Amino acid sequence: MAKFENLVDSFAGLVALLSSQFSSVKFTPPYVYGFVDDSPDGFENAVGDYFQVKYPVNWPDDERYDFDWAALAGDTDPIQNFPY
Repeated sequence: MAKFENLVDSFAGLVALLSSQFSSVKFTPPYVYGFVDDSPDGFENAVGDYFQVKYPVNWPDDERYDFDWAALAGDTDPIQNFPY
């Protein structure tokens, strides 16, 4: 059954996914009327500037996503497929 709560959860998940992938990359023209980029509550604009996200600042190194680009650069098929 469609519920507003499911819509909000799905949209929040999508914003989190896009923000984690593209960080703060702007796909829109820059603002010409804005003077302050920092938010006092620690939130940053998400992709598209419609929502704000708060990125973690104390994430342990052993839990961070990482890859060795030097090793992947020479790989002919660097994308790993998972059969779900």
